[in-house]
Amino acid sequence: MCSSDLFTLYTKTPGDVVTVGVRRAARRETFQVRLIEMAPDDASLSERIDPETNRVPQLGILGLTLDDTTRDRLPPTRVPTGVVVAARTADPRTSSVPLVMGDVIHAVNGTAVHSVVGLQTVLDSLGPDEPVVLQVERGGVLRYLSATVR
Repeated sequence: MCSSDLFTLYTKTPGDVVTVGVRRAARRETFQVRLIEMAPDDASLSERIDPETNRVPQLGILGLTLDDTTRDRLPPTRVPTGVVVAARTADPRTSSVPLVMGDVIHAVNGTAVHSVVGLQTVLDSLGPDEPVVLQVERGGVLRYLSATVR
C-alpha cells in the first residue's frame, strides 16, 4: 500500500466498499471490503486519569487502580490487583525509577498494593531517599525493581 492508497482510504466513509490487495507468496489476491466505523470507547483509560488523585510523586508516575474496568482493557495479569503505570511524570528527581507505561505494580517492599491510594499510603510511610523493592509485572512477566523513594 502506498501513501496515495492511504489518502484514498481516509477519504472514504463507513459503508463504502474498497478493494484490498493481498500478496500471498507469489500470488496476488484482491478482496472487496465494506468499511465500518469503530464505536468510540466510552470509558477509555485516559479519561479515568486525574493528575491529582492518580499522581504518585514518589515514583514519578500517574497510576490507575487495576479494577474490573481497567482489567477489561489490558492484557491478562498474573496477579488480579495492583496499580497500572498509565504515564510517567516529568519530575527529574524520579527519572531513575525504572518503571514504564503499562507496568503493573503489585507490591512495595513485600506489601501488596491494591489501589493507587494504597500505593500512595505505603510510599508515604517510607522516609525520603529510602530504597524500595517493587514487585512489577511487565509484559506478563513478574520482576522485582529497585528504586529510591523521593
